[in-house]
Amino acid sequence: MKNKLPLFVVVLVILVLVSIGVISAQGNPFGAGNAGGFEASELPVQSPVLSKAEQAASLAYWTPERDAAARPVVMVDFNADGGIDREGLRDAKEVAGQSTRFEAGAANPNAEALARSVYAEEWAAAETAAAEGPAVVEGTSEVFTGYVIKESHFHKWYPHKFVGRFKFTNGSGGTSYCSGTAISGNNMVTAAHCVFDNNTNTWNTNMTFTPAYRNGAAPYGVFPTSSCWIWPAFIALPASYSISTWAPLDMSVCDMGLNSTGKTLNYMVGWAGREVNASYTRHVHNLGFPWNDTNWPIGTWWTAGRYLWACVAESAYYVNEVRRAGCNTGGGMSGGPWMTKYEAVAVSGYVTSVNSGLIYNSKNLYAGRFNSSNFTPLCDSGAADC
Repeated sequence: MKNKLPLFVVVLVILVLVSIGVISAQGNPFGAGNAGGFEASELPVQSPVLSKAEQAASLAYWTPERDAAARPVVMVDFNADGGIDREGLRDAKEVAGQSTRFEAGAANPNAEALARSVYAEEWAAAETAAAEGPAVVEGTSEVFTGYVIKESHFHKWYPHKFVGRFKFTNGSGGTSYCSGTAISGNNMVTAAHCVFDNNTNTWNTNMTFTPAYRNGAAPYGVFPTSSCWIWPAFIALPASYSISTWAPLDMSVCDMGLNSTGKTLNYMVGWAGREVNASYTRHVHNLGFPWNDTNWPIGTWWTAGRYLWACVAESAYYVNEVRRAGCNTGGGMSGGPWMTKYEAVAVSGYVTSVNSGLIYNSKNLYAGRFNSSNFTPLCDSGAADC
């Protein structure tokens, strides 16, 4: 006859397993009904950690010619119709979560003088860059205003200097780029598809970040990644892009190495604030480096990924944990921040999402909402917590 454990022991074991996450009480940390969910017991995965020599090699890889030849990642959902999941919207209001904010921070007081001295040619190139093109482009699909950051000095002011161009070699060996944002802990946040190639199931290489990038100029230097963190469920996604399944997972936090002066990212430019569990409907500044917009020819200077662009709009619910906001740009905006409480020429702004992709023939961009399940663990995983 087999021995049986007393009932109270069985109950106690179950309660312990639930409390430590072996048995998930919720199952899906994004909430019921979200197709992009994953088991709570899973942990973020880390890209290969680069040595200082390997980081230096990443910096050396990016010649001006390779920078100019880089093409954006373009994530287009050809099957979605753009209709709002209204039943999900009703439920989403009930599980929005408690909003938590982390404040923006300023650069070291000596960083500006150091940058102007060491990167004098870069500053001169940025100052003399062309400043023509449309000041405002009004969208029609959604209510928004899109414009290029025209003034040659404005990209180096807060909060624009937090945002930069993120370059890499993809799994097929091609040079490409996205957008990214400096956050606390000398980290950068971007889209997961900018650090991992689902077509080849490999990590991207030669990954570098240039804050305040302008037409090839790097006024604060270039920073290599040390390693990046994404969700294993993102790695498991099929290569065919779908906003509803990709966007809730499409975010990455990268530990950044030093620039050529030996200074950290936060020393040189400071960091943007961030907010998790923000409401779906917010007034956002969507920032990034697009290759094209829908109203002007592809490859014109202000849209060829060379200059910072902004779309100002009110974000809205799309499906569970995914937001949408009007914008007339496409490839190159991937990984760029959806910033609330934006204030020009001030240490300001909370990153609440990063661009994931778009729906074919739509003037909207889509992004996963930062929440305590999909974003906070990424920050907690890095060598230097956010």
